[in-house]
Amino acid sequence: MTSEVTPEQVQEIIAAAKDIFLTQQVTVAGLALMIWDHLVTLRSEIDLVWPAEFSWVKVLFLLNRYVPPVFIGIATANFTGSASWLSDKVSPIRLSEWSRANCCKTWLLSDIAVELLTIFCATFLIGMRVHILWDNRRDIFLWVSAAWMLHVAANIALVVVNSITNAESTHMDGMDTGHDLSLLYYGALGNQIAIDSKNRFHTYPRRNDP
Repeated sequence: MTSEVTPEQVQEIIAAAKDIFLTQQVTVAGLALMIWDHLVTLRSEIDLVWPAEFSWVKVLFLLNRYVPPVFIGIATANFTGSASWLSDKVSPIRLSEWSRANCCKTWLLSDIAVELLTIFCATFLIGMRVHILWDNRRDIFLWVSAAWMLHVAANIALVVVNSITNAESTHMDGMDTGHDLSLLYYGALGNQIAIDSKNRFHTYPRRNDP
């Protein structure tokens, strides 16, 4: 007994393939933009950040600058299909279906967590700059802190709601179970590329800041 594929299922597969292709192109473009931005600001980083005294602000800045490209680079390789380690044909160890599904989910969840943390770090450093520009006023500190905490809570809530709402609706028979988290992952990755590229160097205080 063979199962027939309905026209609706065919259209779903075609739509998913188009979305995957678009995601691949946007991800590669975002990574290229991030690398370019890193290169053009590297001289300023060497002059202003490296000689600065060791502090938790400096640590946050450097982590936020160098950790995301590693994760986004791996994600880009995964999305483009050029990662040979994702193919069973070239893998020396054939994992069970359960192991592969859990490895996929573990990677997606850990990557999303790193992306959210780096976004929070970037916005926190931007908030600090705003506080400094306003002469370290207490009222500005309270407003910025409240806005930052609201931003963190809203992002976490959106991730949780999105994962609960779309985990089942985005699942398609015959596709890896890691696809259940794909919609959530694409959103987090897009946010990370956009924020990290825009605020790459502007989050660290300049020498002439008050």
